[in-house]
Amino acid sequence: MGRSIFEKLGLVEANELKEVSEATMEGGLQSWQHNEPLVFDSADIANIDPPYINIESDVIDIDEVYEASKIHMDSIPSVTVCTIRDMLDSLPNEMPQKTKKTTLKNLMNSLGYDPAQIKKDAEFRKTVLDHANQKKTIKLQTELDDNVKKIEELKVEIEQLSIRNNDIMSAIETNRANIDDAVSFVDYTMAFIEGD
Repeated sequence: MGRSIFEKLGLVEANELKEVSEATMEGGLQSWQHNEPLVFDSADIANIDPPYINIESDVIDIDEVYEASKIHMDSIPSVTVCTIRDMLDSLPNEMPQKTKKTTLKNLMNSLGYDPAQIKKDAEFRKTVLDHANQKKTIKLQTELDDNVKKIEELKVEIEQLSIRNNDIMSAIETNRANIDDAVSFVDYTMAFIEGD
């Protein structure tokens, strides 16, 4: 059998994971609870003009946002919400949701993970993603509005050019008819002078 995600991440040894899993399934571990309020100040994030948004691309690169936003963190957490998601995804698909939740919480508790830090990481990610999306949306919406305005201006210009083209074609026809009449006048007159 291959190594679990917990072993690959260096979180537990194989025998430790076995003991934890068995204890969890038997209800031997105390249920993990955390009711302590989390203090998270996102004011600094709200005032950032995100340097992590690629201005050349219309689509936000999520990984790029995460990587570049680290400069605004007080410290880089060793355990993130992504770590927990990997743990969750490693559980059997057939395991009931309630059992998954209990197992995950008990594993976190047994490994000493701080739920407050994980929640802070989750809130930070949502904050920077929302901020990045707002900034990108404003940029794209501004460009969209400008394009719509230009299209309307071009419609007016196209209409004016169409009217002008009709005037030009009418003038060409009028000139052709007038020239033909003038040439006919000259030819008719000269016929009387040059003929026998």
